[in-house]
Amino acid sequence: MSNVLVLSSSCQGRLGMAGLALCSIFLHPLEAMSAVLDVDKNGVVDATDGVLILRRLNGASTLDTGVQLPSGQTNATIIENIDAIRFDAVGGASTSVKPSAATSSPSTVPATTTSIKPTGTSSLTTTSSSTTSSSTTSSVSTTTTSVPVNTPPVAFFSVTPPSGDTATKFNINASGSSDKEDAFGTLQFRWDWNNDGVWEQNYSSEANWNLTFPAATTANIKLEVKDSGGLTSTYTKQINISARVTTTTSTSSVKTTSTTTSIAASTCTNFAGNYLVSGTITSNMENDYCDPSETVTNESGVIKQTGCAVSFTGDGTVYNGTANTSNSVSVVASSYESGMPLNESYTFNKTTGKLSGSWSWGYGLCTGSVNFTLTKMP
Repeated sequence: MSNVLVLSSSCQGRLGMAGLALCSIFLHPLEAMSAVLDVDKNGVVDATDGVLILRRLNGASTLDTGVQLPSGQTNATIIENIDAIRFDAVGGASTSVKPSAATSSPSTVPATTTSIKPTGTSSLTTTSSSTTSSSTTSSVSTTTTSVPVNTPPVAFFSVTPPSGDTATKFNINASGSSDKEDAFGTLQFRWDWNNDGVWEQNYSSEANWNLTFPAATTANIKLEVKDSGGLTSTYTKQINISARVTTTTSTSSVKTTSTTTSIAASTCTNFAGNYLVSGTITSNMENDYCDPSETVTNESGVIKQTGCAVSFTGDGTVYNGTANTSNSVSVVASSYESGMPLNESYTFNKTTGKLSGSWSWGYGLCTGSVNFTLTKMP
């Protein structure tokens, strides 16, 4: 008959079968004095007996503990001694120590890993896995939740008209600005009217301005737009402002005020003639709407002049301007191309033969400049 050891109720339900053996040996020494637990038969029930029992419970076939076994005892005899033991809890059923094919139930250790990975739209990914003690199995489930990401606004403003003189009232309109997350009414605008780093107009919701410039200049206007998240973007545009010029029939000398210059017709430089035009047309933004930069070689152009009134005809467009006494004339033209407004403003210097300036198409959708040489034909 197998040896049977009865344990007190304090050891019940505490541990598995391996724990019952240890509980008997270390926690309840009086109960453990039974000779059945002296599995190495050295006359003493001690920790070595507990280690040997645990090794056998875990399915080991070699129980070497690193100590010399008593005379007459071998690995096989100790296994036989352990397999003969039975542990019974008080009021419970007896259980054999001898290990079977599956001696214990796997214990599950949960693990959770959370990572945040920013992408174009940002995502929050949670990964869960489980691991067992007897054999390892892993399962991974991934849940992706969209997390809103703030993007900068797009700054833009139009200028109407695109060029003019000191008497022109320019409309500066930033209603073309936008933001992917915010409504237009929540955006803030500030303005630097000459792009010198000093903001003449601080942040406000005002996106539309009417301006006049008191003197001839090339104004570089800069806009900065800020969204509700504090992100910003800027946009800069150039405006050419010429002096206000009027023509009279008087032969008196030049009379100049802060806003008006009167020039006698007899003092105007004569620009009339036939010219060959060569040079480049530059596009500042080449895209699906804007043509790339191009080179012009010896195209014909005609300048007609009546008094100080000058008109220049080239590639089918008529540019009108007023001559002055400094061997230069500014010419401007406004037309429509592909249903969108095309505004051009150039200055021709007769001394150098250079014609240069800027152009804008589609309310600033495309902008660029020209740099031409005009060679007068005999």
